[in-house]
Amino acid sequence: MSANGVKYGVGVGGVGSGIPYMSGDDALAADTQVAVEFPRVTKSVTVINKAAADLRVYFADHDAATFGTNVFDNQHYITLDAANDSVTMHIRCRRVYIHNMDAVAAGSYEVFAELSAARDEMDWDTGYLVDGVATAIPGIND
Repeated sequence: MSANGVKYGVGVGGVGSGIPYMSGDDALAADTQVAVEFPRVTKSVTVINKAAADLRVYFADHDAATFGTNVFDNQHYITLDAANDSVTMHIRCRRVYIHNMDAVAAGSYEVFAELSAARDEMDWDTGYLVDGVATAIPGIND
């Protein structure tokens, strides 16, 4: 306690943990991509495959006209290839993409994220703007 009677301590914003966020889908159509948008920048993201269908997890829109095909062509993804397979990434991002690779069966997934207080201005889909020209981000959409 200070001399003026005010008690100082750590508040909710200073404890190091983040704001919880959960989402999922139990019927992701075959050969379909979905974007999971977070309301704030993440501190960590966990994706869990809840079905037998292979799921790919990545950070740039596979369907985007600019650099989109590079995501799969250059293997910028992680594959969750069995039910209850999961990946936890301690990363800062505003969205992840999940693609059901099965040509017939529906996929199912759960997402848990720890959100930070930060907001993000970066558009990971189109890359950096260098002199007004979109430039690929190495390891994401190059």
